[in-house]
Amino acid sequence: MLTQDDLTNMEEILVLPIVGVGDMGKTTLAKLIFNDETVDAHFELKLWACVSDDFDLKWLALKAIKTGKGSDGDLGILDLELLRKVLRVCLNVKKYLLVLAYVCNKDNRKWVELKHLFAEGDVGSKIVVTTRSSQVAKIIGTITPLYLEALPYKINYLCF
Repeated sequence: MLTQDDLTNMEEILVLPIVGVGDMGKTTLAKLIFNDETVDAHFELKLWACVSDDFDLKWLALKAIKTGKGSDGDLGILDLELLRKVLRVCLNVKKYLLVLAYVCNKDNRKWVELKHLFAEGDVGSKIVVTTRSSQVAKIIGTITPLYLEALPYKINYLCF
């Protein structure tokens, strides 16, 4: 059951959707952000996950725990609520960056659960999502999505 504190924390997580058609460079842009030295210095914990069609919260929690602790031990047998408690310890007052690439899930309940799952990070934690869908961006975004557009033909031609 979500408490008022959970809802307050969820609202503090900034979610930036990067939207564009296939092969537009959304994931490349997200990788540039993720690998930037300034970003490294800003976040204590960084996690990259390709979610595609399979938006499995348990898998995301396990991956985050493994990244935060260096191992997930034998946590795969735990249910999602117990994993959330372990993840809470991993994220405890740490500023994190979570990048979710290739997102196409339009189930609002999953996004509420995701934000609930990652609500324990420090203020300033961020989630970046790459998607082809404006609808996904609308569901998950807390700020105006970044829409990538193709470069004009002449510019593309001059680059090669």
